[in-house]
Amino acid sequence: MSWTTEWVGSIAIVESAPSGGSVGDLDGLVSSDGDVVVIVCHGTVHADTELEIPANRVVLAVSGELRDGALALARQSALILATEGATFVDNGRDHGTSFAAALVDRLSVGEVARMSLTREPLGASDAERLGLIDRILPDASLRQEAISAAHLIAEVDDC
Repeated sequence: MSWTTEWVGSIAIVESAPSGGSVGDLDGLVSSDGDVVVIVCHGTVHADTELEIPANRVVLAVSGELRDGALALARQSALILATEGATFVDNGRDHGTSFAAALVDRLSVGEVARMSLTREPLGASDAERLGLIDRILPDASLRQEAISAAHLIAEVDDC
């Protein structure tokens, strides 16, 4: 299995294998009933289908490569954290959600068009500068920082 799930209170922590995985494999591991979800992506994470998860109840943590349709996770995330080595790639393979649709809420239309046309990977520093990701963290603290952020989202909901 390419993903594991761990529960910490009402927070679901879903983590890919070191080699990555498919977003479609998350179906059934992530609920759409309002739980806060931390998705930790290692290796290469791609999408062969869209994932039905509640928008703004996801903390996305990327330490590998998020590619093509998996970029739709960015649109559904309240917070995106990444390591310095993380990359975001559009290879022109559209699996359910186009690259442009996934990123138009976070990037300018011009930047999305440039990335879609050139197919050049976007590194973490550029992704942070452009507003795709919220913060760059060291590998060692990425998972814990994502979990801490998820707890804050859950606390706000309880108020």
